[in-house]
Amino acid sequence: MRERDAEAARVRAEERAALARDMHDSISHHLAAIAMHAGAMSYREDLSQEALRRTAGTVRDAAQQANRELRTVLSGLRTAEGDAPLATAPTLAGIVERCREEGQEVELVWEGLAAEDLTARDRSTVVALARILAEVTLNAAKHAPGVPLQVTLSRRDEQVRLRARNPLPHEPAPALSSGHGLLGVQERARLLGGDARHGTDDGIFEVEAWMPW
Repeated sequence: MRERDAEAARVRAEERAALARDMHDSISHHLAAIAMHAGAMSYREDLSQEALRRTAGTVRDAAQQANRELRTVLSGLRTAEGDAPLATAPTLAGIVERCREEGQEVELVWEGLAAEDLTARDRSTVVALARILAEVTLNAAKHAPGVPLQVTLSRRDEQVRLRARNPLPHEPAPALSSGHGLLGVQERARLLGGDARHGTDDGIFEVEAWMPW
């Protein structure tokens, strides 16, 4: 029991660190925008009052966004080198395409939501969805090989939800899941104010994660 608790704590810590690394580029982007626009206001004498107001609004919005994202990652802040580029909305479709190229049958369904809607949201939401999608597709490939997986992205009740469903395989996969990947899914969702669950019902295995919209 003690070893299992220690391993669970390690997985949660790794997920916090991964979230911090993912958000590093995003926060840096917002700070760069603040510096650029604030710099323009300090030396541009030809700007009209309306242009100054617009620029000040851009600085304010970038600062507020950076502050929101910084609050998200403070618990797991860590410096890291050589990480993959920050995920964007098209990353979700890219994950599914890579799975298909590897022979996995995956369907991505959008309900009341489009990639364009995610593009305008807090980047931490998109990054979390990409991480969770990558984990659930990997989990299905390992433990239900050859079985179709349907992933639904939807917006309901001011929440964005990712639900993955696949029939249980006729023959159990040789390797048994440690549950660490799904624990990471739950931790990722909780860090953003949501949660996740997984279970089996009527021959269907389902993972669902949700976060505030």
